[in-house]
Amino acid sequence: MNEYSYAYFGGELVRRYYVTVHGGGDGALFPANAGNVLREQALFNLRRLRIASGFDYTGLEVRGTPVNGVPHLDLAWVGQRAPAGTVPGTRIIVSAEPIADVADDPGYELVVTIRRGDDFSWRGGMTTLAADICVSGADASLQLSAVILDVFTELMLANCASIQAVLSNYLADGGSQDTFYRAKADFASELIARGDAATLFEQYLPDRYACFATLAREDFLATMDEDEMASLASLWSQFLRERFSAYFLSVDQAVALVRNEPFHRARPELTVGSGVRPGGRMRYGFVDEAELRSVLSDKQVVLGTGAYVLCLLTGKPSDAEIGKIGNSFGWRRQADSVPKRLRLCTEDNYHEMIPFVRKGFVTPVRLFLKAS
Repeated sequence: MNEYSYAYFGGELVRRYYVTVHGGGDGALFPANAGNVLREQALFNLRRLRIASGFDYTGLEVRGTPVNGVPHLDLAWVGQRAPAGTVPGTRIIVSAEPIADVADDPGYELVVTIRRGDDFSWRGGMTTLAADICVSGADASLQLSAVILDVFTELMLANCASIQAVLSNYLADGGSQDTFYRAKADFASELIARGDAATLFEQYLPDRYACFATLAREDFLATMDEDEMASLASLWSQFLRERFSAYFLSVDQAVALVRNEPFHRARPELTVGSGVRPGGRMRYGFVDEAELRSVLSDKQVVLGTGAYVLCLLTGKPSDAEIGKIGNSFGWRRQADSVPKRLRLCTEDNYHEMIPFVRKGFVTPVRLFLKAS
């Protein structure tokens, strides 16, 4: 498993670990038992991002494990002392002291370190290490929590089926995970250099890996506001359009993705007395293939290669809402008040769907499509 591969096997969540290294008997910089808090904070943000943008996400189990430190730590030493089976799933190693890279592969798939330093900085990677992040000063604990949360938020979003589908096309054409990661770092650096994005880091020098969630962040709070969510969605879409549009989906690929992959179903916001929530993820193989293909190849909507949001009517609108749904989706049988079930939106007009998604009537699926 790597950051950009699916995180579900047989319906079970794949665990993702972070390691906290104890140094000098002073205890861990970040507690190993904070995993549940990190996961719930990330999911809270991603559930709202899903409504606002149509991006799906993959929930992960996040666990930490403590490793007792010694002078002159390196990645191989930490990996040897981590519990069996945790190293490949490790994404973050937190340590008060620097951790040296190693020339020989210690078994990590993608790993960043976070440690105390002289400034708040995102530094480039090395042989195994993808990035070295420093926290500093009075805000060190806030910086640390924010960065860890951002990386796991990014991980969950990056594993969504729509991004995975583009990556799969890229890998099938001879691309590699490493070049994809480096393209993210290069894109992020270019945005900063042009003044098209901001960062809270005092130094920001990624080369092997960058986290877009850190660029969307405007403060160190755990909860993302609307501007931060919009920025995160925009960064991912802009990155894929500018660097990987050649690997966007054909109509056939998009049809197969929608009908075969599991997506979170929209559900009403939880309120007192609203009852038990329906199941979170489902496949939409029941959607008529010919109808779906027709909607995804509509040249009046798909004016160019880019990001779109397929909206599926998956809930039963109330009598008060049926007219609004029908006027937005069009009518299958207007005399019987039966609206169409599919509508393809652009990124610009998806906002019209958000009230329906929020009420649980409409499920959004963001797609990266080639112009037909």
